[in-house]
Amino acid sequence: MDVETGISYCMDRDFYLELLKDYMDSDKNTDLEDLFEKKDWKNYRTIVHALKSTSKTVGAVSLSKEAEELEMAAKAEDEEYIEAHHATVMEHYMVLKEQLKQIL
Repeated sequence: MDVETGISYCMDRDFYLELLKDYMDSDKNTDLEDLFEKKDWKNYRTIVHALKSTSKTVGAVSLSKEAEELEMAAKAEDEEYIEAHHATVMEHYMVLKEQLKQIL
């Protein structure tokens, strides 16, 4: 987590904390798992794009980059890349959410 980056996007520490709580409470994992199983790359791309953006906003820069790679793979319908990296990205997302839960 790059807290300074997150705060810079939010412009306010209190708003940043609010976004962190929203991020922690979000459940993009369930949607992404469902779309991954269905191989619905169009809708997968939409949700992983949201994960990329919200991760970047809260300062989870490396997770944002990983999500961006999945987004580009979904756009290209690169199923091989998605299958190779989806589980790892979801694990990173869930670990981050758990860490935020402990902190907040």
